[in-house]
Amino acid sequence: GIVSASVVPDTYQQTKFDVAEVEAENISLSGLGAWLTEQHLERLHMLLAENRYEHILKKNTSGPDLMDWYEGELARLHEQLQSNLGSVKEEFYRQELASFRSIFHKPVIYSNWDWSTTVQDALHQAGFSSFEEQVKALEVQRSNIW
Repeated sequence: GIVSASVVPDTYQQTKFDVAEVEAENISLSGLGAWLTEQHLERLHMLLAENRYEHILKKNTSGPDLMDWYEGELARLHEQLQSNLGSVKEEFYRQELASFRSIFHKPVIYSNWDWSTTVQDALHQAGFSSFEEQVKALEVQRSNIW
């Protein structure tokens, strides 16, 4: 259903495929934020398992729980680095901290993001005052023959 997108030209075609894939899920726009949250949380769970942190998922499964774990682990790694400044282990702890952060920083943030508000903001930015108004406009758009 995508007829235009505010993306750079070289990503437009992939954006059309991505949107079509999401549309095939038959997710209402009003439920898109919750769906996005679920997708990011699922991705974070897979990332934890891929990096041998699946034991963390025994106690921490929600976005906020995993944010608390992430911040605690970052604090622990920073303490280890600080304790080893000037020692032969300093570089090792710097690498551990950098590696951990590069793997988990964005996925943890995205799994805690308020995607429902982001979707609603996009809806308003597109000129719609409500989800119902957008549904009606989408029905009209889909009835057009191109």
